[in-house]
Amino acid sequence: MASDSMSNENVYLFKPAQLIGDPFVTAPIKDGYLSANIQFIIPDLNVGKSDRHALSEISKYCGLDVFDTASTTKENKETGRRATVVSIAFYIPMPTEENRRQQEAENQGRMILERFMGILSFYAGVKCSAVHAQTNVLHSATSGSITLEPVQRAETPAVEFKLPEKPFNGRIPSENIFIALFWLRRGLAERDPIENFAALMVSLQCIARELVLLPKTIKKCPHCGRELESNDTSITASVRHLVVERLGTEKSLYQSIWKARNAIIAHGNVPIATDIFVKLTELKFEVAMLCYRGIKLAMGIEEEDKILPHHSFFITSAMMYLD
Repeated sequence: MASDSMSNENVYLFKPAQLIGDPFVTAPIKDGYLSANIQFIIPDLNVGKSDRHALSEISKYCGLDVFDTASTTKENKETGRRATVVSIAFYIPMPTEENRRQQEAENQGRMILERFMGILSFYAGVKCSAVHAQTNVLHSATSGSITLEPVQRAETPAVEFKLPEKPFNGRIPSENIFIALFWLRRGLAERDPIENFAALMVSLQCIARELVLLPKTIKKCPHCGRELESNDTSITASVRHLVVERLGTEKSLYQSIWKARNAIIAHGNVPIATDIFVKLTELKFEVAMLCYRGIKLAMGIEEEDKILPHHSFFITSAMMYLD
């Protein structure tokens, strides 16, 4: 599976979303449920016949009521550029208010789209983007309605990658891991290392919430020993345990990462010193690798499995974009 060759500086600019056409696949009408579909285009993603089933399998692991998925590859006759069109049929419980049906379908469709692209980006090692999303609601066997969403831009680096037959060894991620994938996808995309690092740290913290179960902190009266209060484990302790104990990383690396985290995303209460800023290129690499290792651990994927951020992610200097 590959995205066609292009410069990372190329950006696609779009008018408001264009109508893709009738859904490739629909969910049959059934009592108590609303049948809906979301279709979207992934620019420059060129999927061969042997990989099409693996791409469709992703939707089954989005943790939502997906009925079926279909995809096809299209070519722009003017530019020769190729793209993959994905169509996902799904159900939602029938909203009691008729005027809420379209909105509820849009909300569920966007969630499916976000999770689908998060899983795809994890395996690609770069942020994969979707454009021209349209949500279709089937009101009856012969009528429906469509919502088109405005699109600003999409950017897809040239990469080659292989999808497994079943993502995550056939396991559906938990809510924490879906949120981690949400932030990982954004961390892989930003060109500013500060934004890279901030998004990746949020992803790492979500992974820590999934994998680390430490006892609550209990405060007692120093005089009588009576329990005064108990607090959930701090995020500092959770991330430290994940990085040092579960992933076996040197404590000094954790300290460097957490120092940078406190300077950049912890309310700005620590100054961003020059040494932190210069080290961000290295630190974002370390945090990205920790995110991948943590997600592999959570989903039962062998650490030796070569699912990694794409090498293009690691070359951006902290001093490159000072805009």
